[in-house]
Amino acid sequence: MSDAQNATEAAVYTALAAGGLSYSVYQHVPEDTLPPVNIIGDIAGEPLGDKGGDDERIELSITTVVQGEARKPVLTEQQKIIAALDGKSLTSGSWTIRPEKLSADAVMMPDGETYVGTIRFTVFAFKN
Repeated sequence: MSDAQNATEAAVYTALAAGGLSYSVYQHVPEDTLPPVNIIGDIAGEPLGDKGGDDERIELSITTVVQGEARKPVLTEQQKIIAALDGKSLTSGSWTIRPEKLSADAVMMPDGETYVGTIRFTVFAFKN
């Protein structure tokens, strides 16, 4: 991962950990961890501006997994995630991180009792 992506992951983790979420936040979910969980998932970046510059536009996903009889716990958790990140100016070391919500979904898995919600953010990472 690039420095911008590492800074983004760190800043997002810190913001979510302090964001009053109902479920634990993981970058790497420990083996045998059962839902409910929030996972900082896919991250991919592309340079902003001149070749060789540090700034990046990053696509980031955050996944919430809940087992139960209703979708509402996923949707409630997603609102907390959005409140913690969307439009905020976060910092990590010498980086300013600005997440903007791109899309969100919440789907029921074939087992009929697991709901998976994914929020996609476009993140602008600027080296200070």
